[in-house]
Amino acid sequence: MPEIIMSNRDWDLLRYVEEQGFATFGQIRQNFFKNESTCSHRLKVLCYNKYLEKKALISFFKSEKELLEQGYYFPHILNLNIRSSQHIYHLGRSYARGFGKSSGLFKRSMVLHQLI
Repeated sequence: MPEIIMSNRDWDLLRYVEEQGFATFGQIRQNFFKNESTCSHRLKVLCYNKYLEKKALISFFKSEKELLEQGYYFPHILNLNIRSSQHIYHLGRSYARGFGKSSGLFKRSMVLHQLI
């Protein structure tokens, strides 16, 4: 993939994800893009260039012991239309570190807090 040329929309998207802690594809698509294919392509480019990371939501809720046992749990949260297999986007760790962003955004408790 070629080197990225950041647009104002890209910076707005990154600010949005930073403020929210993470965002789903649907949330990003609804707020920043007119169509799904453009959104998908741009997110791939942002992930490739390490501005964002894509991760399965369930991975935030695996404990070390459960990882070893290949088990998992997902908190039951009422009135949220989020599947445990859903992918989310969050700031890339190297991008976040470069701008003094807290690594606390990537902790299970912070993700759960954002869901609630």
